[in-house]
Amino acid sequence: MNQLILHPSTQASVDVLIKHPSHGIGLVGVPGSGKGYLALHLIGEWLSTTEPSSSPYVLILDGSKETGIESVRDMQSFLSLHVPGRSTLRRAVIIENSEQLGHEAQNALLKTLEEPPSDTVIVCTASARQLLLKTITSRLQWIEVRPVSLEQLEENMAGRYQIEQITKAYHLSAGALGLATALLAEGTDHELSGAVDTAKKLLRKSRFERLASIDSLLKSETSPALILDAMYRVLKIALQSQAESGNFSDKQLKQTTQQLLLVSDAQGSLGARVQPKLVLTTLFNAL
Repeated sequence: MNQLILHPSTQASVDVLIKHPSHGIGLVGVPGSGKGYLALHLIGEWLSTTEPSSSPYVLILDGSKETGIESVRDMQSFLSLHVPGRSTLRRAVIIENSEQLGHEAQNALLKTLEEPPSDTVIVCTASARQLLLKTITSRLQWIEVRPVSLEQLEENMAGRYQIEQITKAYHLSAGALGLATALLAEGTDHELSGAVDTAKKLLRKSRFERLASIDSLLKSETSPALILDAMYRVLKIALQSQAESGNFSDKQLKQTTQQLLLVSDAQGSLGARVQPKLVLTTLFNAL
């Protein structure tokens, strides 16, 4: 599990929660902020295990991949099993991307949160908790996983990476620890890290090539929302670099700014539940 680095206010909330756990926890933060790492850290503390992800008493679900009610029913079956021991907390469930669960699945989750087993903690992570039922959000104790500072990242990563690498990863991730860590490791295990690589390739392609790639993108495991988020990050850091270096013309700065606005508009359309194919087609034709 990656090293845990937290914003001071997030750390303060975590310290209190570790001492006084709740049966329902919500972790909210931007994609790549490290919500999953924090969820595992908390469960490791409560269940006294260094490898919570491999524990038979820890169930991990991903709401972006298992949106239907079947995943929640699997969780309910898991919770019906007896767990040996006398510890206060002996079992845990992590529901990543919980806001992407379907309406029926969220209603089923609500029933469990209303009367959770006394030996169990349920941790829901979300990038946009307003997409969860209000009755669910009201039953969770929320912690905001805020971006870390460049100084924190440098202090913890300086022994393994060059300062230039850390600075670049920090700006591209906007302080989102999970993404910054993945970018530094040049790994593809983090979904946003892979999306960043896809975004860079898309921005280098011609309009025709981008449009021709839409169907394959929609069939891939990387969601359109992640692709747009990655494109926004790549363009934002490009605009910052152009402005700071002074080696780019006003025309180039204007072009990058316009691309950034187009991606932002596309994110808004996707959030308004416009069909992803239409959103990508409109964007890729305009870039």
